[in-house]
Amino acid sequence: MAKNELELSSPALIRWNTFSRIMASPSVEGPPALWGPSPITPVQKVPERFLNIDGSAATTMYRFDGNLSELEFLRYDITNLAYTIRHQGRSAVIGVGGGRDMLSAYVFGFRDVTGIELNPIFIDLLTREFRGYNHLAGLPGTRLFVDDARSWFARTTERFDLIEMSLVDTWAATGAGAFSLSENGLYTTQGGVTFFRR
Repeated sequence: MAKNELELSSPALIRWNTFSRIMASPSVEGPPALWGPSPITPVQKVPERFLNIDGSAATTMYRFDGNLSELEFLRYDITNLAYTIRHQGRSAVIGVGGGRDMLSAYVFGFRDVTGIELNPIFIDLLTREFRGYNHLAGLPGTRLFVDDARSWFARTTERFDLIEMSLVDTWAATGAGAFSLSENGLYTTQGGVTFFRR
């Protein structure tokens, strides 16, 4: 059975809120889901869950017990390029999802990592439902906020050495027929200015 068939036929968990439906697959073991893997990525199988958003978009949650050496494959994904340039100080991640980008920051050397996530379901999964599956929320120096990232950065006085926003331009709202409920102010001149100021 293909991964997506498994996900749709036997979800491990389904959660709804006013603007999304999140379906978590059972844990499956296979090559890690990466956005742009290098051709020299080491061959490795990892346990992971696929978190489907409105039947259309998705994010991945890797099984993580606190052993960072098991996540070395994250060094080979193009979306983590910024971490090869700067890998210490304070990092912020826009769009936490299944925690992948925050774990990447940690793998590359950051020990002060803040995540801002619009959808409270993902934060609940990381801090409660799947906390035993993925220990991101228990890593020293990690913080999670449920908020619109542009608004959060406009209000905070905190400053960061690196802000990552990798592929958070979801089409999930169009999949649900509710595009008007998910206006994205991240990819605007004003949003960019706000992020650069932080």
